[in-house]
Amino acid sequence: MHATTRAPSPGLDALASKPGPGALTVRTCDVASPASVNAWAADLAADLAAEPLALVIHNAGVAKWADLESTTAEDMVDVFRVNTVGAVLTMQALLKVGAVGQAGAPPAVAAFMTSKMGSVADNGSGGSYVYRASKAALNAVVKSLSIDLAPRGVTATLLHPGWVATDMTGNKGLIDVETSASGLLGVLEAGAAGALDLRGTWHDYKQEAIPW
Repeated sequence: MHATTRAPSPGLDALASKPGPGALTVRTCDVASPASVNAWAADLAADLAAEPLALVIHNAGVAKWADLESTTAEDMVDVFRVNTVGAVLTMQALLKVGAVGQAGAPPAVAAFMTSKMGSVADNGSGGSYVYRASKAALNAVVKSLSIDLAPRGVTATLLHPGWVATDMTGNKGLIDVETSASGLLGVLEAGAAGALDLRGTWHDYKQEAIPW
């Protein structure tokens, strides 16, 4: 297994120190930097030794909670660069080095972490212009990826983790990290078993479809 981080993480380092089958390798990658993404993908491909990835989970994201009066162009660009552009750069780099989408390779899944706040249909409270827009744009990107990558054997799908108590939410939320993570793994497992159609769709951690 392979993981990325922008900066050293004690939690990831502890996981990476555990030997045995499925051992974790941690690399540095900043999805806001094309050079960082390309360097990471090239290093990853060398480690894969021509064995493509079966599952990619794109979890990188930032948030700025700006209302109408305080939203700035700089905030919009900064958040879009990570939440939306980063997803495109990541898939471009993985395809370029052959880590996914190789001819004759087994089917793969590319899952992108979005948010229900990016749903136009579900927006009943307004506000959060920067974050909502970046996630709505990510949703559009992944829908296109689901069409363009299908002939290459890659299923692109969207995941909503729920309102999770994390540092980004100020430790406020309806569920904890373990509940969200186990639920999202359940979505991917249901897709692998044929119980859920993941191609170009959007599900939450309870396996419920999210309105666009």
